[in-house]
Amino acid sequence: MWNLTEEQQMIQKTVRDWAAAKLAPRAEQYEHDKLFDVALYKEFAGLGFPGIRYPEALGGGGGGILDMCIWVKELARVLPGFAISASVACGLGAKMLGYGTDAQQQTWLVPTIEGTMIGAFGLTEPNAGSDATNLQTRAVKDGDDWVLNGAKTFITNGIVADYILVSAKTGPGKSEIGIFIVPQGTEGLHAAPIDKNCWYSSDTALLSLENCRIPADHLIGAADGGLNLLTNNLNEGRVTFAAHCYGIAEGCFDGALDYVHQRTAFGKRVSDFQNTQFKLAEMKMKLDLAWTYIMRAAAEVESNPGAGVTASICKNYAAQICEEIAREARHLLGGYGCMNEYAVGRLSRDVFVAEVGEGTREINYRVIWKALTQNYR
Repeated sequence: MWNLTEEQQMIQKTVRDWAAAKLAPRAEQYEHDKLFDVALYKEFAGLGFPGIRYPEALGGGGGGILDMCIWVKELARVLPGFAISASVACGLGAKMLGYGTDAQQQTWLVPTIEGTMIGAFGLTEPNAGSDATNLQTRAVKDGDDWVLNGAKTFITNGIVADYILVSAKTGPGKSEIGIFIVPQGTEGLHAAPIDKNCWYSSDTALLSLENCRIPADHLIGAADGGLNLLTNNLNEGRVTFAAHCYGIAEGCFDGALDYVHQRTAFGKRVSDFQNTQFKLAEMKMKLDLAWTYIMRAAAEVESNPGAGVTASICKNYAAQICEEIAREARHLLGGYGCMNEYAVGRLSRDVFVAEVGEGTREINYRVIWKALTQNYR
């Protein structure tokens, strides 16, 4: 049940080969320049993988969650920043367009599937993130338009995106949230880069919306239906992000495994020391358990998008082993583990984001705990 199909094995091999040829040689330079290479993303999109999760009727591949997990983790094992921008460009935000009108899908979703457009998703705010009902951004109806005011932060692709799906409160009720398509270049929309110490090869922005006026037909679904859209897509996002965490961990493991077979100490290879062997064996165990659970979670969320406990366990465990394996890999490399020229050093920088992305550890624990106590209320 947990084996990849021949088609999925081909996805894995194709993306791994592409990443080795296109990303790995330039990874250190991209990190130094703090650059998300849009042209390279569009080249990758030309292979058809960003659209793999979407219906064939819209030009997608008609694949499942696991298919996307495979290409995300293959990019993340080489360059996590590029991987996160690539997955967001066609991921959670764009998927919400699937609930939009035919005109919205043809204008925004189809080009995203083709890779000619890049999407972004504006949920997180300076004082709201996991608590989506506490949004401060407001959307007010004004004739045939909506006028948006507010701020968003930590927005992946916020500068390079062709459009941003912005969540905003549309009324006084906690659940009155709308999702709006805001094209890049809209008057009143301003984006500024965030100076961060991780995901250097990803574009992360602070957005401000000042009397940002958009047509009424840029609202996706109902004016108070945004919370349901968020909830329906959240679990898939957590499973996909778990694959991202797994990719970082696998990249660190591979780097450490190569290093200990090349490095010598006291007249023999470091890999000949039993302590090294046991460490790497334990790391391999954690990797395999994490990937098995990702496969299970992908299948479960595919059949039941409301499988929140499974998605939260999946995300938290993948983030946990990501941190543990990166730490052990750095230890095995010694001083070289903190040098940018080694993949382990570069990948380790992005481990912290694994802990907080797609819901912090505590938020996911809360989801699990609520399920454990439902029979005691």
